[in-house]
Amino acid sequence: MLDGRKLWITNGAEAGLFVVFANSDLTKGYKGITAFAVERGFNGFSVGKKEDKLGIRASSTCELILDGCEVPATNVVGEVGLGYKVAIETLNTGRIGIGAQMIGVARGALAAALKYAKERTQFGKPIAEFQAVQFQLAQAATELEAARLMVYNAARLEAAGEPYTTQAAMAKLFASQVAERVTSLAVELFGGYGYTKGEDPMRRYHALAIAALVAFAAPLTAQGKGPKKYAVTNDRALVVTREVLVKQGYEVVRVENSGRDYVVWYRRGNRGRGKGKGPPVKMVIHRTEDRVVFLSAPSAVLVDIDIRLKL
Repeated sequence: MLDGRKLWITNGAEAGLFVVFANSDLTKGYKGITAFAVERGFNGFSVGKKEDKLGIRASSTCELILDGCEVPATNVVGEVGLGYKVAIETLNTGRIGIGAQMIGVARGALAAALKYAKERTQFGKPIAEFQAVQFQLAQAATELEAARLMVYNAARLEAAGEPYTTQAAMAKLFASQVAERVTSLAVELFGGYGYTKGEDPMRRYHALAIAALVAFAAPLTAQGKGPKKYAVTNDRALVVTREVLVKQGYEVVRVENSGRDYVVWYRRGNRGRGKGKGPPVKMVIHRTEDRVVFLSAPSAVLVDIDIRLKL
């Protein structure tokens, strides 16, 4: 039985199946979160009003209402209490998708700006012939190409089964920043038309807000934190580290016991087809008084370690 409401659900007006994350045991905090597959026709489930959004208007955004919604046990996605893990693992791919979306928005804005710059005249000639305008368009095109390659690289890594958490976050962050700059330039070059509701640059500018709201806000994606500490034994930390490294395609070359610490030497693996290649690098499982800290580990590895140690 599920009770509650959830705002800002993409395609809520059209969807027939929803994945709902609910806490099945509030005393366990995030460890009580479970994922449920909720069908539109379930008793106690309804979809609220469609929001009147600033941009991305072709996609509906609605509230989901669960009022004593009856969900059969067979509709649990994964295992009870592992919903947090299910949610986190979907974010990385989502960031690549948002990055690609921002590339599309920026490409359209730049194309429109280039076309209009050749048509709009000032001081007896098209504004595209002014060097100051050319500099801005060249900068926009360069940044857009860099963002596009970052998004493609993150997608390539995911398709190849390689670690891509860091690359996806960076691609989403940079692509959204570039899209904002490119569309803002397009609005300026269009002059009064650029500020008119319904015109191409303004529509694209309105669409940008979505990038800062989904798959974690851009400032949150960019901010850094110090190393996390975990109240686990060294042996538990080592077991999880081995599992994550192997899962992400690394080969664990050797483990050294250095006083209270473990030094794990690893290298890029060969996806299960023999030994890895290249010189091994190290990460350290450092023991403080009552906690374990992971040092010199790839960001993607740390994310998976964090998820596993919290389960």
